[in-house]
Amino acid sequence: MLLSKEEVHNQSMAAWNTWRQKWIKNCRINKRVPHEALSSLLNRGKEKILAQAAFGASLRSNIEHLKKYRDKFDLACCDKAFGFLMSHGITPDYCIIADASVSSEWQSGYDTSKTILVSNIAANPEWTVNWKGPIAFYVNWDNIDSAKVLAPIADCREVIAASSNVSNAQVVFASQILGYKYQLLLGYDYSWREDGDYYAGGDSPKRNYMHHLDIIAPEGYIALTSSNLYFSCFWLMQYLMRFPQVKAINCSDGLLGYLPRMAFDKALDFCEKKGGVSWQ
Repeated sequence: MLLSKEEVHNQSMAAWNTWRQKWIKNCRINKRVPHEALSSLLNRGKEKILAQAAFGASLRSNIEHLKKYRDKFDLACCDKAFGFLMSHGITPDYCIIADASVSSEWQSGYDTSKTILVSNIAANPEWTVNWKGPIAFYVNWDNIDSAKVLAPIADCREVIAASSNVSNAQVVFASQILGYKYQLLLGYDYSWREDGDYYAGGDSPKRNYMHHLDIIAPEGYIALTSSNLYFSCFWLMQYLMRFPQVKAINCSDGLLGYLPRMAFDKALDFCEKKGGVSWQ
Protein backbone atom coordinates (compact mmCIF):
# COMPACT_ATOMS: atom_id res chain seq x y z
CA MET A 1 0.00 0.00 0.00
CA LEU A 2 1.31 3.44 -0.99
CA LEU A 3 -0.30 6.63 0.26
CA SER A 4 -1.53 8.89 -2.52
CA LYS A 5 -0.89 12.63 -2.64
CA GLU A 6 -4.61 13.13 -2.10
CA GLU A 7 -4.62 11.01 1.07
CA VAL A 8 -1.66 12.89 2.51
CA HIS A 9 -3.20 16.24 1.55
CA ASN A 10 -6.52 15.32 3.17
CA GLN A 11 -4.77 14.25 6.36
CA SER A 12 -2.86 17.54 6.46
CA MET A 13 -5.98 19.60 5.87
CA ALA A 14 -7.88 17.74 8.59
CA ALA A 15 -5.09 18.53 11.08
CA TRP A 16 -4.91 22.17 9.97
CA ASN A 17 -8.64 22.71 10.30
CA THR A 18 -8.69 21.09 13.75
CA TRP A 19 -5.60 22.66 15.29
CA ARG A 20 -4.92 25.92 13.43
CA GLN A 21 -5.93 28.33 16.22
CA LYS A 22 -4.14 26.27 18.87
CA TRP A 23 -0.99 26.14 16.74
CA ILE A 24 -1.00 29.90 16.25
CA LYS A 25 -1.46 30.51 19.98
CA ASN A 26 1.38 28.11 20.85
CA CYS A 27 3.69 29.71 18.28
CA ARG A 28 3.26 33.10 19.93
CA ILE A 29 4.21 31.67 23.33
CA ASN A 30 7.12 29.50 22.13
CA LYS A 31 8.61 32.45 20.24
CA ARG A 32 9.60 33.90 23.63
CA VAL A 33 11.23 30.70 24.98
CA PRO A 34 15.08 30.81 25.01
CA HIS A 35 16.43 28.26 22.54
CA GLU A 36 19.29 27.20 20.31
CA ALA A 37 19.30 27.04 16.52
CA LEU A 38 18.26 23.68 15.11
CA SER A 39 21.29 23.95 12.83
CA SER A 40 23.53 23.68 15.91
CA LEU A 41 22.60 19.97 15.96
CA LEU A 42 23.63 19.25 12.36
CA ASN A 43 25.54 15.96 11.91
CA ARG A 44 25.90 15.23 15.62
CA GLY A 45 25.11 11.61 14.88
CA LYS A 46 27.55 11.04 12.03
CA GLU A 47 28.87 7.45 12.04
CA LYS A 48 26.92 6.68 15.24
CA ILE A 49 23.98 4.49 16.28
CA LEU A 50 20.72 5.98 17.55
CA ALA A 51 18.10 4.06 19.49
CA GLN A 52 14.68 5.56 18.75
CA ALA A 53 12.08 5.07 21.49
CA ALA A 54 8.43 5.45 20.55
CA PHE A 55 5.86 4.52 23.21
CA GLY A 56 4.34 1.32 21.85
CA ALA A 57 3.99 -1.48 24.38
CA SER A 58 7.00 -3.39 23.04
CA LEU A 59 9.36 -0.66 24.28
CA ARG A 60 8.90 -2.11 27.77
CA SER A 61 10.50 -5.41 26.77
CA ASN A 62 13.73 -3.59 25.85
CA ILE A 63 14.27 -1.65 29.08
CA GLU A 64 16.96 -3.97 30.41
CA HIS A 65 18.82 -3.95 27.09
CA LEU A 66 18.68 -0.14 27.00
CA LYS A 67 20.27 -0.08 30.45
CA LYS A 68 22.86 -2.75 29.73
CA TYR A 69 24.16 -1.31 26.46
CA ARG A 70 23.54 2.39 27.11
CA ASP A 71 27.16 3.34 26.39
CA LYS A 72 26.94 1.94 22.83
CA PHE A 73 24.30 4.27 21.37
CA ASP A 74 22.62 7.64 21.62
CA LEU A 75 18.95 7.69 22.57
CA ALA A 76 16.00 9.74 21.31
CA CYS A 77 12.44 9.41 22.52
CA CYS A 78 9.01 10.82 21.82
CA ASP A 79 7.29 13.07 24.34
CA LYS A 80 5.20 10.36 26.01
CA ALA A 81 8.17 8.00 26.41
CA PHE A 82 10.36 10.52 28.26
CA GLY A 83 9.02 10.02 31.77
CA PHE A 84 8.76 6.26 31.29
CA LEU A 85 12.45 6.01 30.39
CA MET A 86 13.51 8.37 33.17
CA SER A 87 11.53 6.34 35.71
CA HIS A 88 13.70 3.36 34.78
CA GLY A 89 16.95 5.31 35.18
CA ILE A 90 17.46 5.87 31.43
CA THR A 91 18.19 9.46 30.34
CA PRO A 92 17.52 10.20 26.65
CA ASP A 93 19.88 12.45 24.70
CA TYR A 94 16.95 13.91 22.78
CA CYS A 95 13.22 14.22 23.38
CA ILE A 96 11.02 15.16 20.43
CA ILE A 97 7.64 16.83 20.90
CA ALA A 98 5.27 17.56 18.04
CA ASP A 99 1.73 17.85 19.37
CA ALA A 100 -0.07 21.04 20.35
CA SER A 101 -1.79 19.59 23.38
CA VAL A 102 0.24 16.59 24.58
CA SER A 103 0.08 16.65 28.37
CA SER A 104 3.14 17.87 30.26
CA GLU A 105 2.52 15.09 32.81
CA TRP A 106 4.80 12.92 30.67
CA GLN A 107 7.82 15.02 31.75
CA SER A 108 6.62 16.50 35.04
CA GLY A 109 8.79 15.70 38.05
CA TYR A 110 11.78 14.43 36.07
CA ASP A 111 15.21 16.02 35.56
CA THR A 112 15.10 17.50 32.05
CA SER A 113 18.47 19.27 32.30
CA LYS A 114 20.51 16.58 30.54
CA THR A 115 18.22 16.08 27.53
CA ILE A 116 17.86 18.25 24.43
CA LEU A 117 14.21 19.03 23.68
CA VAL A 118 13.48 19.26 19.96
CA SER A 119 10.10 20.89 19.66
CA ASN A 120 7.67 21.75 16.93
CA ILE A 121 7.23 25.51 17.27
CA ALA A 122 3.48 24.91 17.60
CA ALA A 123 3.82 22.26 20.33
CA ASN A 124 2.40 22.56 23.84
CA PRO A 125 4.36 25.38 25.55
CA GLU A 126 3.86 23.76 28.96
CA TRP A 127 6.76 21.56 27.86
CA THR A 128 9.05 24.25 26.52
CA VAL A 129 8.51 26.85 29.25
CA ASN A 130 9.34 24.33 32.00
CA TRP A 131 12.16 22.45 30.25
CA LYS A 132 15.59 22.88 31.94
CA GLY A 133 17.83 21.47 29.21
CA PRO A 134 18.63 22.93 25.78
CA ILE A 135 15.72 23.51 23.39
CA ALA A 136 15.68 23.68 19.60
CA PHE A 137 12.57 24.53 17.58
CA TYR A 138 11.49 23.47 14.11
CA VAL A 139 8.59 24.21 11.79
CA ASN A 140 6.74 21.40 10.03
CA TRP A 141 7.06 21.69 6.26
CA ASP A 142 3.95 20.05 4.86
CA ASN A 143 2.11 19.82 1.55
CA ILE A 144 -0.39 22.55 2.43
CA ASP A 145 2.26 25.19 3.24
CA SER A 146 1.17 25.73 6.83
CA ALA A 147 4.75 26.83 7.56
CA LYS A 148 4.11 29.97 5.53
CA VAL A 149 1.56 30.98 8.16
CA LEU A 150 3.26 29.67 11.32
CA ALA A 151 6.93 30.51 10.65
CA PRO A 152 6.44 34.32 10.52
CA ILE A 153 4.30 34.26 13.68
CA ALA A 154 6.97 32.34 15.60
CA ASP A 155 9.96 33.87 13.83
CA CYS A 156 11.20 30.31 13.28
CA ARG A 157 12.52 29.39 9.82
CA GLU A 158 14.22 26.03 10.40
CA VAL A 159 12.11 23.21 9.01
CA ILE A 160 11.83 19.45 8.88
CA ALA A 161 9.38 17.53 6.75
CA ALA A 162 5.98 16.98 8.33
CA SER A 163 5.72 13.30 9.08
CA SER A 164 2.25 12.38 10.39
CA ASN A 165 3.15 11.76 14.04
CA VAL A 166 5.88 12.37 16.60
CA SER A 167 7.64 9.00 16.33
CA ASN A 168 7.92 9.46 12.58
CA ALA A 169 9.28 12.97 13.19
CA GLN A 170 12.05 11.35 15.26
CA VAL A 171 13.19 9.36 12.22
CA VAL A 172 13.06 12.37 9.90
CA PHE A 173 14.91 14.57 12.40
CA ALA A 174 17.60 11.96 13.02
CA SER A 175 18.21 11.44 9.30
CA GLN A 176 17.86 15.00 7.98
CA ILE A 177 19.41 16.97 10.85
CA LEU A 178 21.42 14.72 13.16
CA GLY A 179 22.74 12.47 10.38
CA TYR A 180 22.87 9.20 12.32
CA LYS A 181 24.29 6.25 10.43
CA TYR A 182 21.90 3.72 11.98
CA GLN A 183 18.51 4.00 13.67
CA LEU A 184 17.15 1.15 15.79
CA LEU A 185 13.39 1.53 16.23
CA LEU A 186 11.88 0.53 19.60
CA GLY A 187 8.20 0.72 20.47
CA TYR A 188 7.22 1.56 16.88
CA ASP A 189 4.20 -0.73 17.14
CA TYR A 190 1.48 1.45 15.55
CA SER A 191 -0.97 -0.92 17.22
CA TRP A 192 -1.67 -2.87 20.38
CA ARG A 193 -2.53 -6.47 21.22
CA GLU A 194 -5.94 -7.54 22.52
CA ASP A 195 -4.26 -8.98 25.63
CA GLY A 196 -1.62 -6.25 25.95
CA ASP A 197 -1.31 -2.60 26.98
CA TYR A 198 -1.83 0.39 24.72
CA TYR A 199 1.40 2.11 25.87
CA ALA A 200 4.71 0.81 27.17
CA GLY A 201 3.87 2.51 30.46
CA GLY A 202 0.47 0.88 30.86
CA ASP A 203 -2.98 0.71 29.34
CA SER A 204 -5.18 3.58 28.20
CA PRO A 205 -8.87 4.15 27.39
CA LYS A 206 -7.61 4.82 23.86
CA ARG A 207 -7.58 1.05 23.30
CA ASN A 208 -11.39 1.27 23.15
CA TYR A 209 -12.30 4.50 21.37
CA MET A 210 -9.28 4.39 19.01
CA HIS A 211 -9.97 0.80 17.96
CA HIS A 212 -10.86 1.28 14.28
CA LEU A 213 -9.17 -1.67 12.56
CA ASP A 214 -8.02 -5.24 13.10
CA ILE A 215 -4.91 -6.05 11.05
CA ILE A 216 -2.85 -9.20 10.68
CA ALA A 217 0.62 -8.14 11.82
CA PRO A 218 3.78 -9.34 10.00
CA GLU A 219 4.33 -11.85 12.83
CA GLY A 220 0.90 -13.40 12.24
CA TYR A 221 -1.23 -12.25 15.17
CA ILE A 222 -4.23 -9.88 15.00
CA ALA A 223 -3.21 -6.33 15.88
CA LEU A 224 -5.67 -3.62 16.92
CA THR A 225 -5.06 -0.13 15.57
CA SER A 226 -6.58 3.25 14.75
CA SER A 227 -6.91 4.88 11.35
CA ASN A 228 -4.33 7.50 12.38
CA LEU A 229 -1.76 4.94 13.53
CA TYR A 230 -2.33 2.88 10.39
CA PHE A 231 -1.77 5.97 8.23
CA SER A 232 1.39 6.88 10.16
CA CYS A 233 2.79 3.38 9.82
CA PHE A 234 2.48 3.47 6.05
CA TRP A 235 3.81 7.02 5.95
CA LEU A 236 7.03 5.87 7.62
CA MET A 237 7.39 2.82 5.39
CA GLN A 238 6.91 4.99 2.33
CA TYR A 239 9.48 7.51 3.60
CA LEU A 240 12.06 4.77 4.19
CA MET A 241 11.39 3.30 0.73
CA ARG A 242 11.93 6.74 -0.77
CA PHE A 243 15.17 7.30 1.17
CA PRO A 244 16.97 3.95 1.42
CA GLN A 245 20.09 5.72 2.69
CA VAL A 246 18.26 5.96 6.04
CA LYS A 247 19.47 2.73 7.62
CA ALA A 248 16.79 1.69 10.09
CA ILE A 249 16.16 -1.65 11.79
CA ASN A 250 12.80 -2.55 13.32
CA CYS A 251 13.21 -3.77 16.89
CA SER A 252 9.50 -3.39 17.63
CA ASP A 253 6.33 -5.40 17.72
CA GLY A 254 3.33 -4.46 15.62
CA LEU A 255 2.53 -3.42 12.07
CA LEU A 256 5.73 -1.91 10.71
CA GLY A 257 6.93 -3.86 7.69
CA TYR A 258 9.50 -3.43 4.92
CA LEU A 259 12.45 -2.99 7.32
CA PRO A 260 14.73 -5.76 8.57
CA ARG A 261 13.43 -6.91 11.97
CA MET A 262 15.76 -7.94 14.80
CA ALA A 263 15.87 -8.05 18.58
CA PHE A 264 17.51 -4.88 19.86
CA ASP A 265 20.64 -6.51 21.27
CA LYS A 266 21.17 -8.45 18.03
CA ALA A 267 20.63 -5.34 15.90
CA LEU A 268 23.10 -3.37 17.99
CA ASP A 269 25.71 -6.11 17.67
CA PHE A 270 25.05 -6.42 13.94
CA CYS A 271 25.58 -2.72 13.31
CA GLU A 272 28.77 -2.67 15.37
CA LYS A 273 30.34 -5.73 13.75
CA LYS A 274 29.07 -5.60 10.18
CA GLY A 275 29.26 -1.87 9.69
CA GLY A 276 26.05 -1.94 7.73
CA VAL A 277 22.78 -3.69 7.02
CA SER A 278 21.40 -5.00 3.75
CA TRP A 279 17.94 -3.62 3.00
CA GLN A 280 17.52 -5.66 -0.17
